[in-house]
Amino acid sequence: MEYVPYLLTAYAIFAMAVMSPGPNFLAVTSASMTVSRRAGLGIALGIGTGTIC
Repeated sequence: MEYVPYLLTAYAIFAMAVMSPGPNFLAVTSASMTVSRRAGLGIALGIGTGTIC
């Protein structure tokens, strides 16, 4: 049971990394704000499709 604090620390770091915005978020918001909402949705759908594949 001495390994539990290390596992909890690793899970906490992983959760923070997953929640932080990355380049995909920046691409979608950038296109949505500068071009159009439709462009942002297109990028989001492309990212989602690429992630699934």
